[in-house]
Amino acid sequence: MPSLATLQDLDDLGIPLKALAPLNASQLQRVLDNTSSYVLGSVGDKIQLPLVPPYDPAIVWAVVQIACWRLMRRRGFNPDDPGDKAVYLDYQNAENWLRDVRNGKIRLEQRGANPESLQPSVDTNHQRGFGAYGQSDPPFIRGGSNFGG
Repeated sequence: MPSLATLQDLDDLGIPLKALAPLNASQLQRVLDNTSSYVLGSVGDKIQLPLVPPYDPAIVWAVVQIACWRLMRRRGFNPDDPGDKAVYLDYQNAENWLRDVRNGKIRLEQRGANPESLQPSVDTNHQRGFGAYGQSDPPFIRGGSNFGG
């Protein structure tokens, strides 16, 4: 399952990557991947899967907020720290948003969720074969215009 958020999203919408310094990029990406799976599992029956990029910014935001909360719990959460409290409030907002999506109160913008067919479009208005306008010969009659001889 694809990750709905990138490390850049985590840095832009959540916690600065420098604040998560003991964790490397691979560990952070794994948290984003797991959180993406959690979010898609939470709302999967309300959206058409698989989602294709670009993702709705709201679902990216939700993934980042939940991932931030998971990372802060791992690092150590201090309820008296205003920064930690803000992360927890954003997490709660993201969970409330997911609940609203599940309950059908919010619909995701799904760009490209129903891609057009990759089959070529074949269309013609030129009549061919037996029954064509202006053609009176039945098919395959010797001497007829459609037999070739």
